[in-house]
Amino acid sequence: AVPGFFGLAGGLLFFCAMAELLSTRDLDPARRERDREDHDERGAMIRAMARARAGDVLLWLLLFGAACAGLAALVCIVFHNVGHLFKKWFPNRYVCIAAGGAAVVVLTLLLGTRDYNGAGTQVIERAMAGEASYAAFFIKLVMTAITIGVGYKGGEIVPVLFIGSTFGAAYGGLFGLGASFAAGLGMVSVFCGVTNSPLTSLLLAYELFGGDSLALFALPVTV
Repeated sequence: AVPGFFGLAGGLLFFCAMAELLSTRDLDPARRERDREDHDERGAMIRAMARARAGDVLLWLLLFGAACAGLAALVCIVFHNVGHLFKKWFPNRYVCIAAGGAAVVVLTLLLGTRDYNGAGTQVIERAMAGEASYAAFFIKLVMTAITIGVGYKGGEIVPVLFIGSTFGAAYGGLFGLGASFAAGLGMVSVFCGVTNSPLTSLLLAYELFGGDSLALFALPVTV
């Protein structure tokens, strides 16, 4: 019971911190306008779903939830194994760290962008506006796994939000979902799968996207 209590408390603390961080978007008029447009898109999506057959809506959301669950499992596997591979190839701790850092630098130079370095909040914002490349989620997954796996300090949660939102924005159309709406669904669903915290995920969805579409977020989260 005690570990469960601390897990719930930690999840709630993270939820409060992320809500406070993302709420700073309200200080920028341009971001407020984009948020209003995103809200209108989510509202249109909800109305369209209301006119569609309930069975079709349920099926698409469950399939999208299954895709996010698979992605969450892939995130956990890659995060766990990449570090072990580097440490196997480079037994010396300092050589391992240097090799991992060099790999990230080379990848960054090859990509020609620093979007995948750091937290990547600007990429999350673009994903929430419906803009994301098809490879963005996988590139971030690999670079984060290398960085953390070889020994550099950093969190895993914001990269997971990056991975989920860009996956949803890029592939939500395959499930009949709008890119912006799918980015929100993907962000919350992959976060839930990686952290195994459905309650915190629903609270995060409610804080960021309001209660109008909370039931639609709950379906992928349950998967």
